[in-house]
Amino acid sequence: MKTSLSALRTASRPRNERWDPVLFYSGQDPASVSGALRMILLALLAVLLACTAARSEEKAILGEGLALKMDYIDFTDGFLSNNGLDKSVYVGLEAYAHVAQPIYLGVEAGVANPSGTVGGQRTELTYVPIELNVKYVNEFMPGTNFSVGGGMSANHVSETVVSAGNVFSDNAWLLGGQIFSELLFSSGNFFAGFNVKYQFTDNMVGADGAVPAHRFSNWRLGGLGGFYF
Repeated sequence: MKTSLSALRTASRPRNERWDPVLFYSGQDPASVSGALRMILLALLAVLLACTAARSEEKAILGEGLALKMDYIDFTDGFLSNNGLDKSVYVGLEAYAHVAQPIYLGVEAGVANPSGTVGGQRTELTYVPIELNVKYVNEFMPGTNFSVGGGMSANHVSETVVSAGNVFSDNAWLLGGQIFSELLFSSGNFFAGFNVKYQFTDNMVGADGAVPAHRFSNWRLGGLGGFYF
């Protein structure tokens, strides 16, 4: 059985009644949120493709490529850590295009699924950050480059709870921003390396104050690998 403090208070509601939980109140229909998610992804990819098209006749530039990332993610808020919802594995994709030497514009999207116990019941979250970033790249020695950057993000949080035979789910969007650095080693058109990132988000405020306000700010540390365009 999966539940949360908010769901425990609403378990007696009919199955088809809309749930507006304190922990993840959004006031949006899940279908509309899914549509918004697709629109944001398409908009960010359009920016990336436009930058790539603007320099399609140039040779491949260091720092411009597509990468798969796998990170350890640690949410810093006390409410999440106290309920075992603060640690997970994050898997994401990032892509960057050159805009002006040595500046690159890119997008990143990924997912983390922390799980824990709230009010004695199993609770699972899904966290999906969608980022638009700018980074500065410096090749300080042949085949090795270091970058620092930052950007803005729209971060989607969702929860699914099963309580007393009823299924409850809801979601919310949180605006945020992030700063990061990467160390990459390249060979030909391929590269691999390490990255560290700190992301901060808006406060999640409960509808009736029963759950303390909390954030999904987090640290990420891990590796990435990919290829240059």
